[in-house]
Amino acid sequence: SPTRTLAAATSDTIIILDNNPSRTADIFVRQLTGNGSVVDISDARFPPVARFLHAAIAVGNVDIAENDDFANLVLGNQPYGDLSAEINLTAGSNDYTWTAAGNQGAIVLDSTETIPTGFYTTLALVGKATAHDAMNIISTRRPVSTHGQLSFIQAAANFDTVDIYILTPGQTVADVNAASPNVPFKFTTGVTPVRANDYRIAVTTRGEKTVLAGPLDLPIANGDVVEVFLLDTADPNTVSILVNRIAP
Repeated sequence: SPTRTLAAATSDTIIILDNNPSRTADIFVRQLTGNGSVVDISDARFPPVARFLHAAIAVGNVDIAENDDFANLVLGNQPYGDLSAEINLTAGSNDYTWTAAGNQGAIVLDSTETIPTGFYTTLALVGKATAHDAMNIISTRRPVSTHGQLSFIQAAANFDTVDIYILTPGQTVADVNAASPNVPFKFTTGVTPVRANDYRIAVTTRGEKTVLAGPLDLPIANGDVVEVFLLDTADPNTVSILVNRIAP
């Protein structure tokens, strides 16, 4: 671990646990302090890991550099709609620069992002043609044996807010209320527990039943961990759904 400073006249407990799938290290260590706070102790040997999502539909393929190191790109020539493989990053505060592919002078976005030690994250390039931004999303990966886990990431810039439906067999959006109403652009719902079932996912205009995407079949089993990204399409009146199954 990095150097730890333990306060005098306190009683701390260090717990050594099996690997937490949400962390990159082989084991998971947690400090319980005398005042009741909890501190996760990172393993400095294991860097943070990230995936990059290109979700800015008005932008062509992009290159991505960390801390202006264009000679060693983090990722090159990424097309729209692509969710990259996992890439080791540098922990701490870093500058990430998205440029047009093959042209480091054509900067799309330059953003300072905090990358926590030992975590899995997703960095997403989002936004319309004149207003790009980055989303920095911590990835929760620990499965639960009694149910599945589902999270939604609203990266469709053409819609300020949307409603998201989780439908069971035979249901339509007309039959039920939205499971996640009023989800704004650049917002993630966080992890929601869901019972194992054969679901369908649909996205509608906020407060209306006008379907923008889906219904898309999405079976969920106990132990599943699934991320669902909402993306723009060439048709500004629709949304696409990108499903990323983290576990099993």
